[in-house]
Amino acid sequence: MINLATVLKLTRPLGVLDLETTGLDPEVDRVWQIAITKHYPDKDPVKWTTLVHPQCKVTRSASEEFEKINARIEAEKPHPFMALADKLASVLINMDFAGYNVYFDLKFMRAEMKRAKVDWDWEKFGANVIDAMKIW
Repeated sequence: MINLATVLKLTRPLGVLDLETTGLDPEVDRVWQIAITKHYPDKDPVKWTTLVHPQCKVTRSASEEFEKINARIEAEKPHPFMALADKLASVLINMDFAGYNVYFDLKFMRAEMKRAKVDWDWEKFGANVIDAMKIW
């Protein structure tokens, strides 16, 4: 894994974020997988990924393997987002974000946090966002 702190001049952590969702509408659809690599200005990056129980069946997503996704969720019985929200919010505060179409992921994260009644919004703490899709 490349340590982005050796390539970029980071002044605060940079979270490379990727979410898998049940659809395209953050007000209706849900997150079923979260992957984050947090790059620090002064230490090695930390990678974290987890399944999230979307509290519904996955019928649409970027992946065409709905049956496998639903079977994996059923077998692993991950926590719903609400159970992860407080801890996740504390990890995702005061950092910048990067990813491909990362605004999509950030909007989903904000909607899930709102449903969990956790006060978190990347815009409130002035996060810089690098969206590779906009650069491309």
